Amino acid sequence: MKDGFCEYLLRKGRITEDQLERARSQVDILNLKTGLCSYAFGFMDPPEIQKIIGIQRRTGQKFGDIAIALGYLTPEQLHTILHIQEKYRLTLEDALLMDKALTREQLQEEQELFQQNQQKGLRLAAATSARRSSRHGGT
Repeated sequence: MKDGFCEYLLRKGRITEDQLERARSQVDILNLKTGLCSYAFGFMDPPEIQKIIGIQRRTGQKFGDIAIALGYLTPEQLHTILHIQEKYRLTLEDALLMDKALTREQLQEEQELFQQNQQKGLRLAAATSARRSSRHGGT
């Protein structure tokens, strides 16, 4: 779930800041980290993982990109890890449901309303842009 949807839920009063923070915390705790998966699969050792984390903190690069660049992981190994992470990923939606911040029905309803609002916003932006373009001779 993108932060835009979370902000939408907050603005509407459907969730509280505390509920969102708990959901984010659950997602952070429960989702598998690339370094942990690399170690669990026997692809990397702790010193290699620590080195990558240090580089990651300094540069903001993704763990997998650094690991491949340093030769610690092959692209195939990274693909395996990413596949496992995706398969078992806890989303913010899941965490909000687990926290009983919303029911599944409420969440689905809000997602539909959010998407409708997004589409209306895109149509409005396109129409505004077209009007500006026609007033300025297409430039």
